[in-house]
Amino acid sequence: MNKLEELKKECDELRQKYCGKRSVQWPKDFKQKAIDLIESESETVKSTSEALNISQPTLSKWKKDFLKKEPRNDVFKSIDVVGGNSTTKNVELNWHSGLIIKGLSFLELKELLKERLI
Repeated sequence: MNKLEELKKECDELRQKYCGKRSVQWPKDFKQKAIDLIESESETVKSTSEALNISQPTLSKWKKDFLKKEPRNDVFKSIDVVGGNSTTKNVELNWHSGLIIKGLSFLELKELLKERLI
């Protein structure tokens, strides 16, 4: 049984629990599993929506809420930029996925971190 099928089974059990009620109160861990599935790129919002019978706007909202509230600590380490009044463009960032950003100043890096863009 793949992860989407497991999540569908859990979804069906939750719906049965709330049978006759106005709406399902989706537990945080269920929402997180759905978002993790989408984030892992093994499923799209559309395919997950169709399989779970949960609207795409709802899944998109969960995704937005989780990404805003819970930064992915497994992807980025928390760092502080200390000092660095320099405008010299000598900062280079490399990700294990191959993404490289070159030519940033410390002030630009500090601003990107402040805005949570990286």
